[in-house]
Amino acid sequence: MTASPRSDDTLLRQALARHQEGDLDGARALYFRVVEITPDQPDALRLLGIAHLQQGRPAEAVALLRRALAVRPDFVEAWGDLATALRRANLPAEAAACWRQALRLRPGDPVFRRALATCPAGAPPPDATLLHRQASERHAAGDHAAALALFRQASLLLPDPCPALANAATELLLLDRPEEALATLEALPQADHPAAATGWRHRGAALALLERPTEAIAACRACLALDPDDADASFGEAGALLLLGDYEAGWAAYESRHLLAQATADEAGVERAPLWLGTPELAGRTLLLRAEQGLGDILQFVRYAPLLRGRAGRLLLAVPPPLLRLLGGLADAVVDDGAPLPPHDLQTPLMSLPLALGTTLATIPAAVPYLRPEPALATAWAARLGSRRRLRVGVAWTGNPETPRGHLRRVPPEALLPALAATGAELHVLHKEIAAEDRAALAGHPSYEAELTDFAETAALIAQLDVVVSSCCSIAHLAGAMGCKTLIMLQFAADFRWLQQRSDSPWYPTATLFRQPARGDWGPVIAAVAAALRDLA
Repeated sequence: MTASPRSDDTLLRQALARHQEGDLDGARALYFRVVEITPDQPDALRLLGIAHLQQGRPAEAVALLRRALAVRPDFVEAWGDLATALRRANLPAEAAACWRQALRLRPGDPVFRRALATCPAGAPPPDATLLHRQASERHAAGDHAAALALFRQASLLLPDPCPALANAATELLLLDRPEEALATLEALPQADHPAAATGWRHRGAALALLERPTEAIAACRACLALDPDDADASFGEAGALLLLGDYEAGWAAYESRHLLAQATADEAGVERAPLWLGTPELAGRTLLLRAEQGLGDILQFVRYAPLLRGRAGRLLLAVPPPLLRLLGGLADAVVDDGAPLPPHDLQTPLMSLPLALGTTLATIPAAVPYLRPEPALATAWAARLGSRRRLRVGVAWTGNPETPRGHLRRVPPEALLPALAATGAELHVLHKEIAAEDRAALAGHPSYEAELTDFAETAALIAQLDVVVSSCCSIAHLAGAMGCKTLIMLQFAADFRWLQQRSDSPWYPTATLFRQPARGDWGPVIAAVAAALRDLA
């Protein structure tokens, strides 16, 4: 962004006027505009830091005041403000050091002398490098709350706090606190600093969690302008594009998932046949479709297999063992993806098929059912359940808790199951595994952990039900693929495949979507699903 010095000065005067009137939010917004125009404007950085401090955010204030002093080391007022911010952050030793620096610059100042006299020196400050290392260890152990506290403490001690603040934002995102992450990232420079690209990438992730995909795309693109090789930013942009229904750009950008650090590590040393993304012609060639990501992803995108079976000379499908029986008829051979693969000429990950086949919102292959139960298994489950006396409802409230933010998709069964039971429906739990903390909520509702040995068994059970109620997990995809009436409960800022603000799904014509109105608020969702069951009954 470019602007004349006059506009810079005008904005700063306007911001200061707002500040003096007590309009801290308005002042902060204008200070930010000044800093966008002139990232090294020390007066704007100092005043923005003071505004943060007045709003109870000393860590962010410290980072901004350090930036101001990096530009103007003799900025005596900023040294005093930094000392105050450090004192508020409960770092008296560091605060005392700043008051001493202020006195060196302005000897004999009575305000500084009095502040230093009342500021206890305390213990010597902890080693910032050690704090940062300890924070990284807590992050690796999954203790994100502890890592956040340590990164924040390190940011107050390091000469350049930006890397520690960026890491603190990472922990806040993992803790599902995107508003706080955005506030923390405000202290990072937006250009001309090694942490600037990371800051933009994290802003994109936070904005996505806040259901602001257009802004998330802009943030990811700002990151890529600074670091074109940032695969995480490309992947974040892809998710936001797909959420908005821009499939042409979204599916192309989604290929960046193969460049993510974990994907690169998983693929290390693995030899692959050439990738097929629509060309060359498949006649006479053997094409391998290989599973990737979660079981739900496989169930959703395996719909493309029948479309390719007639085009390829031979079609192979490699999937995890729980899906082998269920998907057995979709290709010329369905094989265990953990075993040595048969010879093939070309290969495509399942989630690259929308790109390969040019899928748009209007051309999604949505004919259901494309998955069906084995007749013998369906007969056995029909005998097991007996005659139907009430509305039969299958229930699944959680997916794999180990997936990123998987806990956000969990609908509390202690609230869900009683609400569904109160409709008079007959409930059948569809989970193969039930967590110990969820068992108390079952309250006599039948579950079939021993019998559901694979998805073929689960499909045969679902075939005996009238409706499935599920969170965003593999059960929802299975029921939708079978053409079963499915009520899907979605967390706030749901996955891209569900698009935005829709109660229907172009991927699953028999599904109805129920969305959280705010993060963590399952009450309205449960009430709406129960009402829908009453209507069905």
